[in-house]
Amino acid sequence: MKFSETSVAGLFDGQGIFGRGMGETVHKRHAIAREVYKEASDAVGIDMARVCFGDLAYLQEDSRIVQPAIITVDLAEYAAWREKEEKDLDVVSGLSLGIYAAYGAAGVFETFGEAVLVAAERARIIHEVTAGQPGKMAAILGIAEKMLIPIAHKAGVEIGVLRDRARNHFIITGGREEVDSAKTAAKAGGARRA
Repeated sequence: MKFSETSVAGLFDGQGIFGRGMGETVHKRHAIAREVYKEASDAVGIDMARVCFGDLAYLQEDSRIVQPAIITVDLAEYAAWREKEEKDLDVVSGLSLGIYAAYGAAGVFETFGEAVLVAAERARIIHEVTAGQPGKMAAILGIAEKMLIPIAHKAGVEIGVLRDRARNHFIITGGREEVDSAKTAAKAGGARRA
């Protein structure tokens, strides 16, 4: 495929971007987005709207639930964009988990619901494989790198991935207690979310 100045690329975010209320605006404004939510909900067997911005938002603490919810939001937003612009993206990619939304947008799966279901299966497998393991990872959002580095060193964790230096989004890794300690310290140090 040849790209031009008018080519449009889509980059779908990963699992560090979520929270109560995610996707609510697009759900309210666009019927096509509500269709994506329904399709995703039917595929995974849980009401994604209730998980994203309803009474089941507390389930976002469970990676097996929040990961398919993130893909649902990504694809609902994409469907609304596609309908408004009356075109598809020329190229798509995704950050970590977001690759499943990119696959959905690219038509790798027959439906958006299938993309969400595959993301749910990925989350289930990761949960099973890591159960009982001593390691842990966490997203730290909204704190400058220069502030996070001493917190990470003091807690004994590593900054595993510098996802987005411009918006101060980082991933830390280490032992469970150490990561929890670093999360607490990062929040006390001004992080928006850990």
